[in-house]
Amino acid sequence: TSYWQEGDYIVDRFTVEAGDSTHQLGSYDLRVGFFTGSNPTWRNMKVSQAPPGSADSNDRVRLGPIQLR
Repeated sequence: TSYWQEGDYIVDRFTVEAGDSTHQLGSYDLRVGFFTGSNPTWRNMKVSQAPPGSADSNDRVRLGPIQLR
């Protein structure tokens, strides 16, 4: 991340399974964070800048809602 420049687009595509028949359908917040270290000693990287109200107490930033259908 030290080489990222303002205006860069960083793309990291991956597929996840979100929910199954035991999860309620509806809207869920999608949050993202960065980590430092490696297993088993990794820790959450502190959020240094984020839009007001978007960072949580676990140093994750809200990206927006997703729909589970």
